[in-house]
Amino acid sequence: MSTYLVALAVGDWQCLERKVDAVPIRVCAVPESKTRPQFALDVATHSIQFYNQWYGIRYPFGKLDMLAIPDYEWGGIGEHCVHLLSRHRFAAG
Repeated sequence: MSTYLVALAVGDWQCLERKVDAVPIRVCAVPESKTRPQFALDVATHSIQFYNQWYGIRYPFGKLDMLAIPDYEWGGIGEHCVHLLSRHRFAAG
């Protein structure tokens, strides 16, 4: 894991949070997004639970953040504990 990576996102974000197997998960988006953050949080929750059980190894990091960025040209980037996604690729709906 790279030690030099830092994510700094400045903006008007509304976040939803949940803990899964003691791992805090946070999904943030601009206020105009209504149902997408909830859907993404549900999928992340089920994914972590599924893979924890499937592999028998718990999610190794202390948190997971996902951020839907408006007009992010590259589509998305994933680091160990934060995923930056284009709002259009964020979730179905």
